[in-house]
Amino acid sequence: MRMGPKDVARKFAISTSTLRNYEKQGLIPPAERSPAGYRSYTDTHVAYLACLQAMAPAFGMKVTGEVLRAVFRNDTDAALWKVKEVEVALYHSKQFAQQTLLELSNSESMESGTAFGGGWMTVGEVAELYNVPATTLRHWEKVGLLSSRRNPSNNYRLYNRSHLHKILLNRVLRMLIYSPQTVQLKQDIADLQELDLEQTRVIAVQILNHLNHMNREQIRALFHLHQLLNTVDTEPHNL
Repeated sequence: MRMGPKDVARKFAISTSTLRNYEKQGLIPPAERSPAGYRSYTDTHVAYLACLQAMAPAFGMKVTGEVLRAVFRNDTDAALWKVKEVEVALYHSKQFAQQTLLELSNSESMESGTAFGGGWMTVGEVAELYNVPATTLRHWEKVGLLSSRRNPSNNYRLYNRSHLHKILLNRVLRMLIYSPQTVQLKQDIADLQELDLEQTRVIAVQILNHLNHMNREQIRALFHLHQLLNTVDTEPHNL
């Protein structure tokens, strides 16, 4: 089946200029040309576009582009391993989220100035305990996702229990793709008040729910990737 640019654009609710941009970026194969120079698109193009639209919200445009370009150059293994890399990151985020909920449920109090092991913790101690680079902690503070106290004797950063809870929540989101949902969750974390354990738990549950949603989105995207690979394998001369 062959379709014109307007028909394809209508099918995927995009503009014809977006369709051309996808071609220029190598996200879909080049359109065929009629003797008169008109563009035409095949079932293979449709499979690429369906895969693109399913993968982008689940894996991000950067990874989606890498996967589709790998498929186009017949490097299926590279495409599948790139997808697996993001799936593993999501699984690790889920583990972090569950660990965070466990930490919160085990917290008996949120007294200011009290950390998990008692007392205050330095940047280095927190970085080692939670495997978060010190540079990341400083960046989170710079962009308003986190705050700290200062040691009056040397001005070094110090973290209490409330700070550590924010660090745990931000650590979960650190490996996720950019989306309006993650932006909102980060803002909710930044707005957390000290000692508000109840709201901290609410956000942790919201994050876990978001991870569950992303897992389903990735499964849906993999279905379309499978369909694309089948189309490319069975119609190698479409393009």
